[in-house]
Amino acid sequence: MAGLKLEIAQEPAFFSVEEEALLNLLRTSDCLHRAFHLKTRDWGVTSTQYNVVRQQRDRHDRRVVWTQISQTGLELLKEMDPVIQQLPIDLLGHLDKAELAELIRLLELARTRSEESTAPLAPVSCTGERCRDGQTTANGAPK
Repeated sequence: MAGLKLEIAQEPAFFSVEEEALLNLLRTSDCLHRAFHLKTRDWGVTSTQYNVVRQQRDRHDRRVVWTQISQTGLELLKEMDPVIQQLPIDLLGHLDKAELAELIRLLELARTRSEESTAPLAPVSCTGERCRDGQTTANGAPK
């Protein structure tokens, strides 16, 4: 497996091991995002559009955008589900359960520092695979 220095053809050493870890994380995120995009583009959907089909400004507060998925969007998601559900297995299936658990633990631990400086995300009260009733909150998170 080639290291990040070889992948990005970086000559000088990284400033710190933290920099190398962060750049590895960003590169990995980009690679996984591109793989997701390649799977969704067959349906003409970008990763941004994946869960958003309809948006509408609030009549009383123009700063609020209500996001709701249409029936057509729900049907498209149902068609896409088998491919999208297989994607994590295709991308991360080469890791064993212990490695996946450690990866999750480390990613969650890494996020704690960044979460201290950002506002918490709105809680999502959906259960099951996905909120399919089309209801959302004002910030776009499923209700």
